[in-house]
Amino acid sequence: MLASVVSIEPRPDFFGYVHGNTVAFAGWVAISWLVGGFSEELLFRGFLLSKIGRMFRSPVIGMVAGLTAQALLFGSLHVYSGAFGFAFATITGVISGAVYLLNGRNLWPLIVAHGAWDSFGMYGLYR
Repeated sequence: MLASVVSIEPRPDFFGYVHGNTVAFAGWVAISWLVGGFSEELLFRGFLLSKIGRMFRSPVIGMVAGLTAQALLFGSLHVYSGAFGFAFATITGVISGAVYLLNGRNLWPLIVAHGAWDSFGMYGLYR
């Protein structure tokens, strides 16, 4: 339903050279794990969600504000993919933030999931 409202860009043009290029694919998988998997999860879920949440007296309001803010910022980082990419990343940010909170603030499952997701996407560009 959301896809019918916004335009979908399956891959940004700057990733076109990855198709069939094993060296580029391996490089982007490494970048995906370091930047996407580790750094983004550490920044958005581990740092921002907690930091924003502590700005409020009410723990519930803080949690909702932190969850919302980090998800919107995470989505804005993916706006290069168009409106659909922004919306998808924002929704993913909300889900990831909720999993982080419900899982005792453990980032490792999110790091692995994010790295695997980005690697899968890179593989799609490679093939």
